[in-house]
Amino acid sequence: MLAAIVVGSPLVLRLSIECWASYRLSAFDAFWQRAIKNERERVAARRSPVLRGVASDDDAAPRYKGGLSVSIDSKEERLLILGEAEGRPNKPVPILFPVLERHRTELANLREALHCTRCDWKIAYEDGSGTPGLPDPGVALWLGSLLIVEGHERALSGDPKGAAERYLDAARFGADFALGPEGMFSVGTRIQRLAFLALDQLVVETPTDAPLPLDEIDRQLALLDEDFQRADWVVHMERLMWLGIAELAARATAR
Repeated sequence: MLAAIVVGSPLVLRLSIECWASYRLSAFDAFWQRAIKNERERVAARRSPVLRGVASDDDAAPRYKGGLSVSIDSKEERLLILGEAEGRPNKPVPILFPVLERHRTELANLREALHCTRCDWKIAYEDGSGTPGLPDPGVALWLGSLLIVEGHERALSGDPKGAAERYLDAARFGADFALGPEGMFSVGTRIQRLAFLALDQLVVETPTDAPLPLDEIDRQLALLDEDFQRADWVVHMERLMWLGIAELAARATAR
C-alpha cells in the first residue's frame, strides 16, 4: 500500500502540474483574445479625416496595399527621391520628371484612397508576428516621398495651391500608415515630418500675392492634428504581438 502511494505520488504531482498549467494557459488565452477584440473594435471605430472632396465610408488599407506593390526601378532612384523630398518646394526637380511620369497612376490612386474614412491594416496577431500581408515600409516611404516631390513640381510650375494639397495628402497618408506596427509607425511619422517641413517652407517662400489659401490649409492642418497616431497605441499593438508569440510558445510546450 505504502509502495503504491510512493510510486503514485510523482504521477499525481505531474497531473496536478499539468492541470494547473492548462488552467493558466486557458486564462492567458482568454485575456489575450479579449485584448485583441478590444483593439480591433478600437480600430474599426476610428475614422480618418478627409481633407477635401467627398468622403467615402470605405477602408483605405486595401487600396494602399495595391499601390504599394509598385516596383521601384533602382536603389539610386529611391535614394534620389528621398533626398529630393527633403529639399525645398521651389528647388528645381527636372531630373525627377521622368520618374514622376512613370508613377502618375500610383500617385493618383494613392490620393484617391484618401477619400476613405477608415484604415484597418487587419494585423494578424494570432499568427505570432502580426506582419503577414502588411506592406513594405520602404516602399511606403518612397511613394509618400514621391508625392511630396510631385508637390515640389507643382510649386515650381507656379501652382502653390496644388503643392500644398499634395503635401497635406502625404501627411494624411503618413497618418494612416502609422496605424500599423512599430516599423510602419516610424515610417508613417517620417512621411508626415517630410510633408509638414515642405508645407512650412512653401508657406514661408511663397509670395504674399500668390494664390495660396492659408485659411483652407489651416483647416486641413487642424483635421490632421486630431488624427495623430498615439505612441502608446503602437506599444499596445506590439504588446499584443509579443503576447501572441508567448501564446504559441506556451501551446507548443504544452503538447
